[in-house]
Amino acid sequence: WGLYNSNLGYVMDYGEDCFENFINFILEIPPVIGKKPYKNEYGKWAHDNNGQLKYKEVNKPQYAIAYNGSRFDFHFVIDELSRRNVEIENLIINNGAILGFSIKHNNLKFWDINQHIAGPLKKALKDFKCDTQKGDFEHFKVKSWTDVYQYKDEWEPYLEGDVLGLSQLVEKYSNTVYHIFDKVNGLE
Repeated sequence: WGLYNSNLGYVMDYGEDCFENFINFILEIPPVIGKKPYKNEYGKWAHDNNGQLKYKEVNKPQYAIAYNGSRFDFHFVIDELSRRNVEIENLIINNGAILGFSIKHNNLKFWDINQHIAGPLKKALKDFKCDTQKGDFEHFKVKSWTDVYQYKDEWEPYLEGDVLGLSQLVEKYSNTVYHIFDKVNGLE
């Protein structure tokens, strides 16, 4: 597995225990505490005696974004989290595809960008003109754990390119959506 985190950069693991290591890694991500204004019992924004907004501490969302995770990877992640009795929230399933879900204790939200951008990752990276493009790897070469180690020099840059390209795609897609929203709402 591989992932990109804005604080850690590119993180990768492989081997027979890599899936267990991935689950342990995501469960060890600490919550990010932030503050947000809240409404009083009358539905109005709460203020203190000086007229300043009152804030409450909240567990801010963090994101784990996959490409096509809803049809494949998320099923394995949910199964393992359930096996470990991890509380899952906001599970959204449509026709067997897991569109999204959250881990309660650290508010880690899993999201599949492929539900918003159609087609293969390689095409999406090209269409959005990402700096990192998807490479090629002949997946049929890997039939055993021995093969994983034997072909590491081939699949490792492929995986890193997928992860870094995906992080660039998410940023470009998000910027595009925000730009369109601002334009539609006259904020530009």
